[in-house]
Amino acid sequence: MSFVFRQKLSDLHDIVIDAERIQLRTLSAAYAAEIYREFTPAITRYMRAAPPAEIGDTVAFIEAARSALDCGEDFHFVICRKGGTEFLGICGLHGGAALPELGIWLKQAAQGRGYGLEALAALKAWAEGCIEFDSLVYPVDRRNLPSRRLVEKMGGKIIGERTVTSLSGALLDEVVYGVQRVP
Repeated sequence: MSFVFRQKLSDLHDIVIDAERIQLRTLSAAYAAEIYREFTPAITRYMRAAPPAEIGDTVAFIEAARSALDCGEDFHFVICRKGGTEFLGICGLHGGAALPELGIWLKQAAQGRGYGLEALAALKAWAEGCIEFDSLVYPVDRRNLPSRRLVEKMGGKIIGERTVTSLSGALLDEVVYGVQRVP
């Protein structure tokens, strides 16, 4: 199901969201090499996704993400340091209008510096102005304490639990947080 927009967005492939220290930019092939290099087994340890076997897998992911964007179903953003092009990670809104899901990953060198909270807060604020939704969900493996603290700082509350198998074959014990829209 596609997202329902509160306003007309002129070009979904050219969205830029500014925050204090970072900028979110619509995912593009310009970042394929960095995504491929940084999306490692250590990064995906608690994620459903698996690291790419080759650069072509990353390119295919970017192409699929841009196609989903054209349908209004998913938004993937590259997180960059503001004032430059340094790649820090990716965040997004997934799943369309029914129950949008927040997601994020940061490269190893960018973790522990508050970029994740800043990115998700900026994405949520943008979404509140552009997209119709009542709340967002953020599934996270129970053992991933930094990600759990991040969503809890955003006011997230546990609304469910589930077990899923990642694309790498790992069993994930997820807690699902709900993050309410600010009226």
